[in-house]
Amino acid sequence: MYASQVWGTGFMQAGKEFSSALQTLHLNFLKGTLGVKRTTTNWTVLRECGHQPLQYYWFRAAVKLYNSMLGTNSSTLRRVMQADLKLQPKDDKCWTAQLIQAFQGLRGSENFEQAVRSGGAISMNDFSADLRYRLQGVWREAESVDPRENNNKLATYQAWFATPFACNARQTYAPLPWYLFLDLPKQVMRNVSRFRLRAHTLKVESAVWQDDGTSVCDRCPCNQTQDEAHVLFNCTDEH
Repeated sequence: MYASQVWGTGFMQAGKEFSSALQTLHLNFLKGTLGVKRTTTNWTVLRECGHQPLQYYWFRAAVKLYNSMLGTNSSTLRRVMQADLKLQPKDDKCWTAQLIQAFQGLRGSENFEQAVRSGGAISMNDFSADLRYRLQGVWREAESVDPRENNNKLATYQAWFATPFACNARQTYAPLPWYLFLDLPKQVMRNVSRFRLRAHTLKVESAVWQDDGTSVCDRCPCNQTQDEAHVLFNCTDEH
């Protein structure tokens, strides 16, 4: 995205993946394409579509810009870079300060920060792998949650629907689910997406806004939570 390596540093910190208005527009487009509601969990939508947060690309672009400035032939650019580095302790809104802040949460954060402070280059391969690992942290946390015991949308998607992350280091995100490659009617694709992303009206989801407030299946006598696994494997209702 044009010049994101300059203006995007304020959105590169851990926890600010969805703070940008551009990221909101990106997510709204993906949700509209899938046919799910706007309140559908952002992380599940990105993974369903095989996308990274825009932060991933902006952060890499900023580090590439930093590395390129180290070898620049422009004396003016070198002076600007040195001045910004000296400004960093006094102003947390300057480019270098925000870049250093964004390293927090990365496994190699101390090495990356030291490289910037000392004027050393940052390995793009190491940095990119580290950034992917940080962004995948939400899924590592979700793996420890049982979706049958906790009404957690990330845990449900991770346990029952998510395609595994690629082992290939050059592939930045998970492969697309197979149904997105099929020539399905729009209504069918929408229903599949809603089911997979828990954007449906099963009792496990609708209990929070329905009057009875119960998530127990009302279509069969089994007295189980009406979630995706129950509907597919356990519900005795013929319809």
